Amino acid sequence: MNDSPYHRQSGVTAMNRRDFLFTSGGGLGGIALASLLGHEPLLGATPTSGVLHAPAKAKRVVQLFMAGAASHVDMWDYKPLLEKKHGEKWDPGEAVELFQSSPGSTFASPWKFKPYGKSGKMLSDIVAPIGEVADDIAFVHNVVGRSGVHSQATLLQSTGFLIPGYPSVGAWVVSAVGRDKLGDDALASLSAKNVHTLLLQRNEQPTGTVTVTLDAAKQASYVFASDPAWDHIAWNASLALVAKKCQAVCFGSLAQRAPESRRTVREFLENTSADCLRIFDVNLRQNFFSREIIESSLGFANVFKLNSDEIPVVADLLGLPKDEKAFVLAVAQRFDLHTVALTRGSAGSLVWHQGIYDEKTAPKVAVVDTVGAGDSFTAALAIGLLRGEDLSLIHQRAVDVAAFVCTKPGATPELLPEFKR
Repeated sequence: MNDSPYHRQSGVTAMNRRDFLFTSGGGLGGIALASLLGHEPLLGATPTSGVLHAPAKAKRVVQLFMAGAASHVDMWDYKPLLEKKHGEKWDPGEAVELFQSSPGSTFASPWKFKPYGKSGKMLSDIVAPIGEVADDIAFVHNVVGRSGVHSQATLLQSTGFLIPGYPSVGAWVVSAVGRDKLGDDALASLSAKNVHTLLLQRNEQPTGTVTVTLDAAKQASYVFASDPAWDHIAWNASLALVAKKCQAVCFGSLAQRAPESRRTVREFLENTSADCLRIFDVNLRQNFFSREIIESSLGFANVFKLNSDEIPVVADLLGLPKDEKAFVLAVAQRFDLHTVALTRGSAGSLVWHQGIYDEKTAPKVAVVDTVGAGDSFTAALAIGLLRGEDLSLIHQRAVDVAAFVCTKPGATPELLPEFKR
């Protein structure tokens, strides 16, 4: 491997086993999806042969998942250190989520292990019969989890997430990066943050870049490079498949500045189900917007998010009132929206949902920068709406998450545990 977790091989992004298991869906169901999409082929990457180190032999895969079954350390995951430290106070060196608030002593497996097959695979007495075929089994020992709680670990195995409330296979990004170092880094960064990249396309354009400038009040302004890869997101059957199944989609105006990507965004929206949460998070950057883009996007949406600086511009484009509450009600009625969210920076925010207004003040925090604050507000809003939570609770969480992001540099800091519940 090079200095990135991903590298180019015959035009396809190759990855190690752990990255494969994660990026192909978070859970094993995603591996099946990857296989289905690859048959046509329908994956974002250009298909090629010769990537596998050996010809594939398996015709079928049967997944047997026994929640609460015997521990792996009692069957085929031999832990010599566990035997060495038997009886000692257990100290993993970091906080670990457990059923008990205070873990006890280290306890070695009560069953004896011995080697089997030419490979010398260590198996315990309770699974000794499979020793006859030990050399025919692939044991994956380098997959790690983040919870010892059965329910959360089960959710992680199935979906890639520890907490409920997310779409069934997690969050997927639909965009494009170039076949360059920045593209490799983007894939690695997204995967590290639990965003699935199977639908992230790669093309011959350079990976997009943006210059961010902070003013005296630490408010950000942006200048985007011209004609990057994300201006050329191609529509394909894999996007159609995901669009039909997704529970929520968030899209903006900036991604529609170029004709090809604009067509793809609209095709995706047209293929979503009637009950899909379609969130239009307008982003008025430079001159990359128009009345037609704003109006058509609102026609697809059922949720609209914008900030107070954008209201006068959108109001002028659409002939709507500029008073905030009047604007919110007018745009909701005109485009049949069930939710409109308005962020006001340090002045707080307003959310209108099915005829009810909810206003919140902004917490007093030490602002490092505002990059990502609006997007994090939208993300928290989407999760709350998907869960069907109370409006005030949804709104307060969105405010708190956005305020926290403002206290950290960059758009995607690690969130506090209370924001992940």
